[in-house]
Amino acid sequence: FTHLKMPSSEIRKVPWDNYASVGEVSGKVRDLRPRSRAKAGRTRDKGRRPVVRGTAMNPRDHKYGGGEGRSKRGTKQPKDVYGNVTGGRKTRKKHKASDKHILKRRVTKKRK
Repeated sequence: FTHLKMPSSEIRKVPWDNYASVGEVSGKVRDLRPRSRAKAGRTRDKGRRPVVRGTAMNPRDHKYGGGEGRSKRGTKQPKDVYGNVTGGRKTRKKHKASDKHILKRRVTKKRK
């Protein structure tokens, strides 16, 4: 193994005979295309169906649906679509197989 220092300041072990690319991904200007020419049909052509927000649904269709006006979802803590609390909590799985390859974790800002 060899040690790699990632851009996030994490130090990780990787097999020394692996290949890696150094630099940035090309074609970033593709994202700068004006949205005015975008249309829903272009996304449908790529095979992606429309996404409807949960708050726009009825209560029987989604747990965030219903309510008078644009009401909140009724909970204090942010949750993902499965109902798990996510605000400020680490979402990486504990005891992951690749944990043994991490020598130094990335430094994160502590929340008060």
